[in-house]
Amino acid sequence: MFNPTAVEGRQEMPLGFQESIFNSHLVDVWQGLLRSEMTEKWRGASGEIIRGVAFHYFGGYQDMLRNSSEGFDLQPGGELEGLPSTDTDDAGVYARLVSSRYGIQKVSDRYLYVGCASRYGSGLIARISEHTVKRKRSDESRLQRDIRKKDLKGNNRFVTLMVMRMDSPKSEDVHDVRLTVTLAEAISAMWLGALQSPSLHLQNLCQWDPQTLEYTAWSSHNPLTVEVVKPSRSKESTIETHCG
Repeated sequence: MFNPTAVEGRQEMPLGFQESIFNSHLVDVWQGLLRSEMTEKWRGASGEIIRGVAFHYFGGYQDMLRNSSEGFDLQPGGELEGLPSTDTDDAGVYARLVSSRYGIQKVSDRYLYVGCASRYGSGLIARISEHTVKRKRSDESRLQRDIRKKDLKGNNRFVTLMVMRMDSPKSEDVHDVRLTVTLAEAISAMWLGALQSPSLHLQNLCQWDPQTLEYTAWSSHNPLTVEVVKPSRSKESTIETHCG
């Protein structure tokens, strides 16, 4: 008679099963985004872009996929904060986690922002650096104003959610990369509940009950409501898209 041995602790799913579940959730979020406000160009995005997001994205989230009683656990707070920050000049999607300067903290004292970077030759490393550079108050970004006014730590955790190589400086190639990482940024923001004041429909795209999240959303808008402009060679070194 077969007598199975009990295995203690949380067990990992086979990688293929993890990827299958991940892709299923990715499709759910994308289909939900299609029912939300976006530009007509985004609504007609090709399946190739969607597949590109799935291919590049899974590697970034792989360490956060774990077996649980529900079969899927990507709960932010632990695994999310444990992801590394990648110093690279390639394009990609990142999350910024900022907390209060004070020891005792509530959910309202912790913030999650999701952004992307797609400038050829500088990528994620330069975009993340822009977040922490000191500026005059008149030149502060929205995030920098929040950090100052809400007594937040300005040099908190940056983690990389996805990296996409930028092998070509050609305008059309950079544009294709921008489309992919911007879509990945949108999916991340919805998936992780990082969008401020989302519609009820977009709020429902978050993969967890908002009441269980350990941070306050800090991303201002759905990036698919903004067109991704094809870069000009003469301006590429100085102009970034809305990413990040």
